[in-house]
Amino acid sequence: MRIALNLKGIAREDSFLHLEKGDQFADAYRAINPQMVVPTLIDGDVKLFQSLAILEYLDEAYPEPPLLPADPQARAWVRGLALINVADSHPLIVPRVRHYLADVLKVSDDQRLAWIQHWLGAGLQAIETLLAEHPASGQFCHGDGPTIADICLVTQVTPAMTFNLLLDPYPRVMRVYDTCMAVPAFADAHPSKQPDAE
Repeated sequence: MRIALNLKGIAREDSFLHLEKGDQFADAYRAINPQMVVPTLIDGDVKLFQSLAILEYLDEAYPEPPLLPADPQARAWVRGLALINVADSHPLIVPRVRHYLADVLKVSDDQRLAWIQHWLGAGLQAIETLLAEHPASGQFCHGDGPTIADICLVTQVTPAMTFNLLLDPYPRVMRVYDTCMAVPAFADAHPSKQPDAE
């Protein structure tokens, strides 16, 4: 969400939760988002949740620059690529899942890391294959500018780096990632650049 807000030049007031410490489970945040996940966007009287829904809302409410192509087929392809991360890989490696694996299922640290690397790698391999097949991919996932697919690709590569996944098998993914990270809107949104970074 930070990337999209930055790309569109939308001023906002950020609030930060320490997910590893479980801040999202506090009563105050539960009152805002009963699913106790991030992000949540409050825009006026409207409370929005789930990353892709927020990204699409931002693109509709603040249409410049567009984050979805105008062509219906291209738009569906971009959404599909984004969903590999948003719906398949990322939900399996978030802190609440990692805590469940360790605290409830009592998996070892090595087993938990293998779980994380497996699901991140599976998603990146799918993205790599799709980028190779897609004639409109190049420096970005689709076309000459960033889309929702690029935002989601970056948010898949970033945890892959955090959890020491070997990224050599994904040269197209990494080319897009490097292109995106050269854009200030992406670079400034990196977790290491946030006020709550450790």
